[in-house]
Amino acid sequence: MANGYVDIPTGFAVKPYLGAGLGGALLHQTVRADAAVLANSDSHALAYQFIGGAAVPIGPPSWTFTLDYRYLATTSPLFRDYNGFFYNSQYHSHSVILGLRWQL
Repeated sequence: MANGYVDIPTGFAVKPYLGAGLGGALLHQTVRADAAVLANSDSHALAYQFIGGAAVPIGPPSWTFTLDYRYLATTSPLFRDYNGFFYNSQYHSHSVILGLRWQL
């Protein structure tokens, strides 16, 4: 995943930012009905994400506390079941990430 970020100047210690990313995802799906496994398949798909967050400098100037929200999704991956039939699925996720960044 390659991400790009844009800092939003506010004049305050809290520095909000926005970002977006594009890359690839390897997805695995197992489909079960009761005890029977109907599909156990892998697929590659184009992945993209949108990011919003804020950074707050702490301690020495090289340390920063971050809080991110990320929405990650893929294009429709194509899977195959045990009978040879192909089907599409969807993948998306929402994440909140706390981080500690060290910069040179």
